[in-house]
Amino acid sequence: AEQQQSAEAADRPRLLIGVEGGASVTKLCLAEAGSGRLLSRAGAGGTNHWLDGFSVCADRLAVGIDALLADAGVKIGDVAGVGMALSGISNADNASEMERTLRQRLPDLPADCQLAVVNDCVGAVAAASDSGGVVVIAGTGDSGGVVVIAGTGSNCCLSSRDGSATLHCGGWSYMLGDEGSAYWIAQRAIKAVWDHRDGLRTCPEPVEAVRDAAFQHFGITDYDGILSHLYTNFEKSRVAALTAKLARLAADGGDALA
Repeated sequence: AEQQQSAEAADRPRLLIGVEGGASVTKLCLAEAGSGRLLSRAGAGGTNHWLDGFSVCADRLAVGIDALLADAGVKIGDVAGVGMALSGISNADNASEMERTLRQRLPDLPADCQLAVVNDCVGAVAAASDSGGVVVIAGTGDSGGVVVIAGTGSNCCLSSRDGSATLHCGGWSYMLGDEGSAYWIAQRAIKAVWDHRDGLRTCPEPVEAVRDAAFQHFGITDYDGILSHLYTNFEKSRVAALTAKLARLAADGGDALA
């Protein structure tokens, strides 16, 4: 029986899991290691450890991985590697901590399963390279490129063609900028309306449409209502989500301020 089980295990294809983790949304996919055939996809919440902590992020990753495996009808013991490109990963220490926490959360993950944890910019450059990503991560060969990420937050990364250097610009969180991100756009819109209300800075365009969109988005009925969403109930992703409404106002309604 043991020989039969070993033979069956040898016949099963080894599996690879790919993860792209943002501040608000994480996407996962499962593929065969040899053929690259896609077997399943899954989604999860944000996996930036600076926002939610390593434990919460590992829980979300584990739930997503479980969903991938269940959808494909395969076992975790067949997973040969997990590649995770996550926002907030900035050095070897927090990459190692994420790997350690995920292994604790998934005790049945094979001991020889390779886990690679990199910044989401590195994953994006790798995905767009002719080498399929191996060159960029391993740091050898002829590849590299530039990626600009503009989601809930923003970041920019350049990886040299020979893999000898990786340079970053931005990605320092909403407190220091995240220029071009959804949060940055929404915050500027809110400030324009509230500054106009206070008489601090008169807006050259009508503010009513953007004001009404903000009121509706946050479920408030007056200007003071915004305070709870910027203090006790603050969620970066919720503020950022206002940008979708602003985009519709601009594209469909032609609102000048939006």
